[in-house]
Amino acid sequence: MWTCSHRQERCPLPCGSPCIQLPCDVRCPNLLECGHQCPGLCGEPCNVPCRHCASADLKHQVVDLILQLTLEDHDPNDSPLVALPCGHSFTIETLDGYLELDKYYRKQDGVWTEVAPLSMQLVDGQTNKSCPQCRHPIDRVNRYGRILHFHEVYASERKYLHKTTELVLQSQQRRQEWTTQPNPAHAIQVNLNTYRNTMQSATELLLNVELLEVHLVCVAQALAGPNTINAVGLVKRAKAIEASSRALCAAVSSHRTEGQVLVLALKLRLLLVGSPGDQFADKPSIVDEMKSLVASASSSTPNEFIVQATKLVDAAKVQLDKPLTQAEKDEIYKVFAASSTHWNSGFGGHW
Repeated sequence: MWTCSHRQERCPLPCGSPCIQLPCDVRCPNLLECGHQCPGLCGEPCNVPCRHCASADLKHQVVDLILQLTLEDHDPNDSPLVALPCGHSFTIETLDGYLELDKYYRKQDGVWTEVAPLSMQLVDGQTNKSCPQCRHPIDRVNRYGRILHFHEVYASERKYLHKTTELVLQSQQRRQEWTTQPNPAHAIQVNLNTYRNTMQSATELLLNVELLEVHLVCVAQALAGPNTINAVGLVKRAKAIEASSRALCAAVSSHRTEGQVLVLALKLRLLLVGSPGDQFADKPSIVDEMKSLVASASSSTPNEFIVQATKLVDAAKVQLDKPLTQAEKDEIYKVFAASSTHWNSGFGGHW
C-alpha cells in the first residue's frame, strides 16, 4: 500500500482502484547505498540513479523535458525525480504535465488539496500512457496511481462492453434462426461468468505471489535461527502454494505470473541449498529439482524470468561446489583419524 510520512491518511480503496491519496512533492529523505540522498520522491521506491555516482550514459539522460536538463545538471532539491518501470527517470513537473495530473487532483497555492471527479472525457480517445523516451507502458508508479488505474478500469470496461455489444448484434442478425441457434442470453451469461472467473483467478494469483514472498522471508528467518525444524513446515506449505499457482497459471494462460512463481520457487530452494542445518542435507537433489523446474517452464514464460531462473540455478551450483570450511574438514578428520581411545596422528596430525 502506498504510504507517505507527510500524509497521515492512507487510501481506503482496494488496490487497483483509482487512488484518492493526495500526491506528495517532497524529496525522499533516505540515503542510497552510495551514501548520497535519494533524488527520488517521497512514497516511491528508491530506484532513481544517483547523479553523482551514475554511469556516464545515465548522467547524460534528459530528465527535464521542459528545461532539457540532464541527470547530472538537475538538482533534485528543486524537483525530485520519478523512476518509471523502463528505467528512465523524469522530474515531477515533466511527468505531471505529461500525464495531466492536474485533471485528477486539485491544487491551491501550489499544494494538492483534493481529488478531482473522474469522467469519461479524461480517457476518451486516449491510449494507456507510456514513457516519453522509449514508449514503454507506465505502471506501478504510486504518484500516478489514480491516473493509471482509471485507465486500466476503463480499458477493462470497454473490452467487456465491446464483447457484450458484439453478442447483441449477433443476436439481432440471427433473430430468424432462434429455433436452431443457441439462446443469445446464454452466451451473454457465459461471457459474464468468464469475466468474473478471470478477475477471480487474477486476484487469487496475485495473493498467491504475495503469500510466496511472505513464506520466503519466514523460511529465511527460520533457517537463520537456532532451530531450523520450523522451516520444514514452511517449505512444505510454500511448495503447495507453488503447485496450485502453476496449475492456475496454466489454466488461465497467465505466463507472466508463471514466471514470477518460478523465480520465487527457485529463491526458496536456493535458501535451502545454503542452509547449514541437517533438515535439508540433500543439496544435490535440491539443485536437481531447481534444474527440473526451469526445464519444465512453459515456452510462453517471458524470457526475463527464464534469465533470472538460470542465474539462481547457477548460484545454487556455486554454493553446492564451494570448498569445505575448516570446521567441516575437522569433522571429516575426526571420522577418519580417530581411534577407540584418542585421535591418531595420521594425515599429518592436522589439516
